Amino acid sequence: WGKQIIKQETKFPYEESSRITIAGKGSKSYTLNIRKPKWADNFVVKVNNQPVAASVNSYGYISISRKWKAGDIVDISMPMPVRLEELPNVPEYVAIMRGPIVLGKRMGTNDLAGLIADDGLWSHIASGSLVPVTETPSLIGEKSAILDELKRMQPIAGKPMHFQYKDMELEPFFEIHDARYMMYWLTMTPKQWDERQAEIKRREAEQLHLDAITV
Repeated sequence: WGKQIIKQETKFPYEESSRITIAGKGSKSYTLNIRKPKWADNFVVKVNNQPVAASVNSYGYISISRKWKAGDIVDISMPMPVRLEELPNVPEYVAIMRGPIVLGKRMGTNDLAGLIADDGLWSHIASGSLVPVTETPSLIGEKSAILDELKRMQPIAGKPMHFQYKDMELEPFFEIHDARYMMYWLTMTPKQWDERQAEIKRREAEQLHLDAITV
């Protein structure tokens, strides 16, 4: 039959597709298993531009059994949907996902003490100043409404996988280096936001009063 070579080409995650080419010589019958990611809702597989039935087996694969010959092409389309993934045990915090990619936001480069760790016992822990949670961005609204807004965010020209969401630039978390960042976002309804702000003001008023009467 001759030797066959299976070659895969992709620019994932900057493209939502992948191509498998059968190269080499001759032909041979076997089953090619294509993994369908859990996040891929509109997963389409074509062999030589002909759609393949997208039934997924219990292991999460689409199995294609045929006689493969040199020059056969398998095209895989896997649009990456935007979704929110809740932090385990703390569901009010969410990560913004596009397919399997976490999107984050750069939060500046001030006070990056401890960015480069030495061999000290605790050197793996960043030692820069902490930022109060009240000073970090939050996502206000019902989660379903927030998700609808995120689905409409616009790509930024010249920056693959970078998006404009309100006044923020979101980008793949794996691209963020040497900077502070946001990766998990506190979500609150407008009512919860108002209650939270009122509680913060109450605590501040109590602290100011305590300061005023303390000798």
